[in-house]
Amino acid sequence: MRLLLTSDTVGGVWTFSCELSRELIARGHQVLLVSFGRAPSPTQTAEAAQLTKCVQFEYVASDIPLEWQPDNQDAYALGESLLLDLSKRFRPDVLLLSQFCFGALPISAPKVVIAHSDVLSWADAVGAAPLADDDWLRTYRVLVQTGLNGADLVTAPTAAMLRCLQENFQVGVAKRVVANGRSVPQPLADHERKMRAVAAGRMWDPAKNFALLRATDLPFPVEVAGEIDSEAVATDQLRWIGQLGTDGLLGLFRESVLYICCSLYEPFGLAALEAALCGCAVLAYDIPSLREVWGDGALYFHDAVTLSSLLHMLNSDAALLRVAQAQSGERAQRYTSAAMAEGYLQAVEHLLSLHTEAAHAA
Repeated sequence: MRLLLTSDTVGGVWTFSCELSRELIARGHQVLLVSFGRAPSPTQTAEAAQLTKCVQFEYVASDIPLEWQPDNQDAYALGESLLLDLSKRFRPDVLLLSQFCFGALPISAPKVVIAHSDVLSWADAVGAAPLADDDWLRTYRVLVQTGLNGADLVTAPTAAMLRCLQENFQVGVAKRVVANGRSVPQPLADHERKMRAVAAGRMWDPAKNFALLRATDLPFPVEVAGEIDSEAVATDQLRWIGQLGTDGLLGLFRESVLYICCSLYEPFGLAALEAALCGCAVLAYDIPSLREVWGDGALYFHDAVTLSSLLHMLNSDAALLRVAQAQSGERAQRYTSAAMAEGYLQAVEHLLSLHTEAAHAA
């Protein structure tokens, strides 16, 4: 099967795309990965180069803006031109699209739109002032709704994300939940763990809710990895360490005991999954999507007071900490990249059978 997969280089969608591509080519399928948003980082370029060693994989990078970025007026038109040209050469059997707008592509192959997140449900979760009804927002709404209208299937990593999407847009086509997955390489040697927690994400994104950490009574160090801004003021226990590559972040997880997910909006949460696979216990803000993903595999908090209480309790009870680590690790085993690929392949094969039946009927 020939699959054209779109991605972006701005957030976790890139990791998702590499994981899915790796699994698909391991099963004998051909993958053309096309990224948008900005030029890939050196780490992303290296990751793509590793995949490109397989003859079944091809990568095309572009800096065409994403539909949610400020300059979104040409996001679809420029992307359409590129993807139509690539499709003529690659002849995909199916398109897996990580941008809503490309569901509108005039291509006969089945189109799966993957709802990783959306701006309107993000704004609802953050609870900020209403988004300004300007040209950018109107363009965004049209791009998303038109893409949803043109899709054959819409997937999301959680049922919670799918519900959020349907609160702001009409999703009249088939829908399916396919959980994200991650495969983390085993370290060559055991790492000595420190009594330390880690958080990760873009500091400028209010949905990451890092202000909560500033208000928390921290009994041991918490290190925050990700893009930082002028508000990144360190304290004795709260440290902002900037953006790390994949290897650096996994190494940090392997040397820590806890991962704190403060997010007010988290359609799935790949960083928490990576941390759990590296041996960290997961502490999660109590929102529907994180409850759906983690069940009894995480400890939940509602505010700085309950987070402080959890941290002090784990700091003083080594046995409880070990149990929390084991429960998070066990839950994380559900979300493998292999399971994710099987979920997408089942969805794709169903779509292809429907298209074949329709063609025969015609």
